[in-house]
Amino acid sequence: MVLISKSDAKELIKELFSRADPSQHKFKSDFLRHSEATYGIAKETAIEIINNNPELKIDPGEVAIAGYLHDIGRLLSVNQSLHEIRGALYLKKKGFEMLSRMIISHFIVYEEFLDENYPGREEFSNINASLLLPKSIEQQIIVYSDLSNLEGRKINFRERLKYIENRQKNNPQFLRAFERGKPRIIKVCTEIEELVKQTPRSTT
Repeated sequence: MVLISKSDAKELIKELFSRADPSQHKFKSDFLRHSEATYGIAKETAIEIINNNPELKIDPGEVAIAGYLHDIGRLLSVNQSLHEIRGALYLKKKGFEMLSRMIISHFIVYEEFLDENYPGREEFSNINASLLLPKSIEQQIIVYSDLSNLEGRKINFRERLKYIENRQKNNPQFLRAFERGKPRIIKVCTEIEELVKQTPRSTT
């Protein structure tokens, strides 16, 4: 059961943008486009996985909302580092525990967090690092969906990883975390792809 509708999620994003630092408004259109694309891919991916694996208990609507809100932490501070944790803690405080768990582990937040000198790390010193690894199928779908779009269009996650690596080429601290986390991310995304592509199982 989805605890927040998409229209309410949109209102939440709208409210946070109205309170955000003016410098963050410059990426508003990109943020909304990425959120919408991640929402669509997450929902589609969840439905395809359920069709192929009826025994899996996934709520496509809830996963889609998590996809829409996965970057909400970017609106809560001008410091974009570890936005996954910031956004998850915000949703938890709002009472959306399941959504919080779904978004806390996307991308390379685990590898960034392990670097004690990473920008903003001290703000979350009491976080258990194991929470930052995507263990559930819902968390893994968010990782995959986040990396499967660019500028509103669906792309292969490997293409997105190359784009990110090139965009951050002058950020050595990020790149160190990226290189450590990339094999893990590729494994997660590949496993989700395999679940999507496999032949549906018979329920009889």
